[in-house]
Amino acid sequence: MITTIILSEDNAVRLHLLLESLHLNGGNLFDITVLYRASSNEFFEGYEKAAIHFNGKNRYSHTFPVRWIEMDHSSVAKNMLSFLPSARDLVCIFNDENILFKNPPSFTAIKTLFDEHNPLALSLRLGNNTVIQNPYNADGYFSEIPPEGEFVLDQFLVWDAASIAPYTNFGIPFSINGHIYKNRSLAKILDQSSSSRIDDLESEIQPIFYKNLYDELPSTLSCLEYSIAIHNSSQKIADTDQQHLGLEPEDLNKRYLQSQTIDLDYIPFEHISMPFEHFVLKFH
Repeated sequence: MITTIILSEDNAVRLHLLLESLHLNGGNLFDITVLYRASSNEFFEGYEKAAIHFNGKNRYSHTFPVRWIEMDHSSVAKNMLSFLPSARDLVCIFNDENILFKNPPSFTAIKTLFDEHNPLALSLRLGNNTVIQNPYNADGYFSEIPPEGEFVLDQFLVWDAASIAPYTNFGIPFSINGHIYKNRSLAKILDQSSSSRIDDLESEIQPIFYKNLYDELPSTLSCLEYSIAIHNSSQKIADTDQQHLGLEPEDLNKRYLQSQTIDLDYIPFEHISMPFEHFVLKFH
């Protein structure tokens, strides 16, 4: 199994969706620990409800254990670093707005990839299909695809990320959106961060990579032929077929506390062309 850290803040309703997708599609690959932080009693109640659902007397409990750790007020990286000594050799990071929509490779295949080709990371959110960089900018619409990538072990693409334009899909070395790292590499990366916000973790670390971290860590990245995870940050909710509502986190959490959950089957995963999307969501 792969130690899997899920970072979550005030977002139990999205976390529930991710955990449901991991249970449905992840097999027994992911050994999950949720590092969470709640800014109010209502958000904390949301995490309590999620913990009861996935660890209580329900269909998930025996085959899908989830550990829960409330983060303290130090940096996000420090909370993660405190956990890593108890983690396995390979560590996957998700944030609570991710969804796993297809089955991952076997643990044996992933371990062989790291043993034989030593990439910095295996990205579950990238693939030959994630060709769009910015759908709102005509000049930066398409992402640069690795021109000299190598297809290995019949299922992984490996390329030199240092040769790709920075801040583009295939040129981002650190991501909390479904990237798998060696434990010791991840520890070295996180040691560069002092951010207290999950959302700032990537933007703080990327410039350091481009400046000097590539001197200490591998510059190769890898992905599958087709992406299997996606980041969805949309706040739009389909209450009816005609009406899409934009809801604040407090509103979403209130619905979750009323036992409403996001319908995974409503989300269209057929034509993914980016590592992120803005799917309209539906409660049930």
